[in-house]
Amino acid sequence: MCMPPTSIRQYQYTDSPPNLVAYVTKLHNRFAKRGEANDITYSDSWEGPEHSPTWTSECKIKGEVKGVGKGPNKQQAKEEAAGKAFQNLGYTD
Repeated sequence: MCMPPTSIRQYQYTDSPPNLVAYVTKLHNRFAKRGEANDITYSDSWEGPEHSPTWTSECKIKGEVKGVGKGPNKQQAKEEAAGKAFQNLGYTD
């Protein structure tokens, strides 16, 4: 007996919404080209109930805060902080 082929649904795992720009990566790549990737650091903290925290992330360049982000998870807060740092440093793309 021949069985018809079954369709397999493929799901891609992602922690972030599809419209979230990867500013952490963009910022890292810019500094890595100059050999300064280690100049970027992040400080993360959260507040609120454990089941629904609000994360805050600070993006620091050479110890100076260049961007602060907030979000429902650590990754989104970090991406927002990196995005603000990216813009504050005058980068457009």
